Amino acid sequence: MSKILALIPLKLLLVLTVIGLAVEEQYPFSHYPMYSNFDGIDYFVFITDQNGEPLPCKVMHTSAAKLKKRFNGKIKKAARAADVRERELDREVLADLGHETLESYMGQTDRNGRMESVTEIRLMRVDLLAEDKEITKTEWQVAALPFPPSE
Repeated sequence: MSKILALIPLKLLLVLTVIGLAVEEQYPFSHYPMYSNFDGIDYFVFITDQNGEPLPCKVMHTSAAKLKKRFNGKIKKAARAADVRERELDREVLADLGHETLESYMGQTDRNGRMESVTEIRLMRVDLLAEDKEITKTEWQVAALPFPPSE
C-alpha cells in the first residue's frame, strides 16, 4: 500500500506536466511571455541639478522606479485623454507632465546637505531604442524647476 501512495505524487506530477505542455501559452497558463517579447523601445528618468549632475532620488524621498512610475502614470492618463498612443505625445505635453511630476515631489525634497548649492532641479529622460542588435540612447531634458521653489 505504501508503494502505491509513493507513486501518486509522481503520477500527479506527470499528469500536470502533460497538461502544461498541451496548454502551452494559453491564459492563465503562461510561461511568462511578458519577459520574452520586448518592444525594442523603453526609457528611464532621473533628476539632476542645474549643472546636469545627477542627484540621488533619496533627496526627493523617492526611488528611481517610483519616479518613473509617477511620470509614466501621467503619460498614460494624458494619452488616454488625447486618444493617442503614449509614444505619440509631443515633447511639449511631456514637459508639462514632467513639471507636474517634479512639483509633486517639491514639498518633500530635502533642502540641506548636497542640496545647498542646487538652484534648479531637472527631470531628465533617456530613450532607449534597440535595432539590429544595437542600442541607441537619446538623453533629453523633460522639465526643470527652480530650487528651492518660490513660496
